Amino acid sequence: VLTPVFVPPPPPQATPEDLKTIASVASRAEVLRLGAPSSRITMFDDGHLVEIFRYQSRDTTFGIVRLSDGSVSSVQVR
Repeated sequence: VLTPVFVPPPPPQATPEDLKTIASVASRAEVLRLGAPSSRITMFDDGHLVEIFRYQSRDTTFGIVRLSDGSVSSVQVR
């Protein structure tokens, strides 16, 4: 008798359409629920924690989300 094996669903992949729905005051957690960024940069700027999430498909960047202290400060979608 074979025991069923639970296979979790694949993680979500953010799309340009998903990034267009991000509100300017969305939280870091809300952004990450859309999918993990392709790359991220974290730094301190004038006493604030700044994160830049880059989303890409193959070799083309389609979106950049900038967060300051855990809240979205800007979204660029190409």
